[in-house]
Amino acid sequence: MDWPRKWNGVPVPYGASLADLRARAESSGPEAWAALIALSASAEPAALEVIVAATRSPDPHVRRAGHVRSAAERAIRALEGL
Repeated sequence: MDWPRKWNGVPVPYGASLADLRARAESSGPEAWAALIALSASAEPAALEVIVAATRSPDPHVRRAGHVRSAAERAIRALEGL
């Protein structure tokens, strides 16, 4: 899968620490969405926990991004592993 380099003009922070990605995902707007994409690319189990937590965000856009990323990206990664 080709992962996007930018999302809504914000560079996707691949390679950032889990703590940094968690903090960005807890913000709002494009920074949070870019962080969720980077988390989706991570194989760390804790990354999925952050994505699932985003599904409970008070921000409806972050919540939606968390749902979409947690479902779609993880499914794609699982299928690629077959």
